[in-house]
Amino acid sequence: MCVLALSPQSLPLLLLVAQCLLITRVRDTEAELDGPPWPLSDSELAQFESLGLQQVEKLEFLESELDVKQVRIEYQRHTSLTGS
Repeated sequence: MCVLALSPQSLPLLLLVAQCLLITRVRDTEAELDGPPWPLSDSELAQFESLGLQQVEKLEFLESELDVKQVRIEYQRHTSLTGS
């Protein structure tokens, strides 16, 4: 299981994992917002699939006290790194 503090520098590490659980704030626009925390856009979430991870489960929810939109996504790599 992968648990990462996401940054542009951490994305190459996803090439080495077989399973990843992402819990993050999300935003409905591509415009960058102030942070931290920085909510991710749909195009930023799509980068996980472009790295070969496939979405297994997705759950959207509101952070209870702040009504902030969040998402919990489980990703899995279905191919071996060795090709066997």
